[in-house]
Amino acid sequence: MTTKDGVTIDNLRPEDLIISEGKTGHEILKLESRKESPLSIAVLIDTSASQEHTLAGTKLAAREFVRSILGSDKDRASVIAFTSQATVEQDWTNDLTKLLAAIDRIKIVLPPGYIGGGVVVGPRPLSKDIPGATALWDSVEATVKGFQDDGSRRVIVLLTDGEDTYSRASVGDATERAAVSNVAVFSIGIADEKSYRLHREQLQKLSAETGGRAFFPKQVAELEEIFLQTRKDLQSQFALSYCGAGTRASKPIKIKVDLRNPALIQSKPRLSYPRYTY
Repeated sequence: MTTKDGVTIDNLRPEDLIISEGKTGHEILKLESRKESPLSIAVLIDTSASQEHTLAGTKLAAREFVRSILGSDKDRASVIAFTSQATVEQDWTNDLTKLLAAIDRIKIVLPPGYIGGGVVVGPRPLSKDIPGATALWDSVEATVKGFQDDGSRRVIVLLTDGEDTYSRASVGDATERAAVSNVAVFSIGIADEKSYRLHREQLQKLSAETGGRAFFPKQVAELEEIFLQTRKDLQSQFALSYCGAGTRASKPIKIKVDLRNPALIQSKPRLSYPRYTY
């Protein structure tokens, strides 16, 4: 569990927390560490035209992350590339060689008539799947659906600049889909900022509201620290049970978790782990 100031807390007790729905507080019944639960990690890589000059760095980040995060034989990962749709390059496995080979196979997808720098000339393709377009939020939703219901800790590592040009879903739709499915999204924002905008706000929303975190490295050397922090975050995940209002909601309910015991940290005691629940 992580505070808004980026402090990782892994020694929590139920009495250290306050949970609420709106203005109503509720009793926490159980708080269990999920440190020993297996990991299921989907590495989701943007291969749209906006990644023309950054895909090599993105693939390096993906390779290093997969190397660093897989621990026990029970951990699994998959590799998915996306443009106008998501494509599974490697289905669930703990075989590091297969995962790295899948990452190596990934190539940029450019639209017909693309001349560089985000400029396309000629008529718009008639196909509903436009090569080089970016369906980011649709791809997040599709990746969430691909997780198996096996009790593992579900994680998406999203490598993208955050631009979406083609999705039917919104960032709110993708966030809600991930949150209600207990999928934490860790975003690594990488962009060619000379030609494209890095959409920090939307990636931060997606990660914060699903229990993940967003990172925006300026150079490759920062990746080692990012992966170290991500491992810490994954090791400090908890399963929390509480006594709710007793009525079944027709829509997801956004809950807030506050720290009752500020002695655990030196910074602002507001946790960044509000999640949607039914």
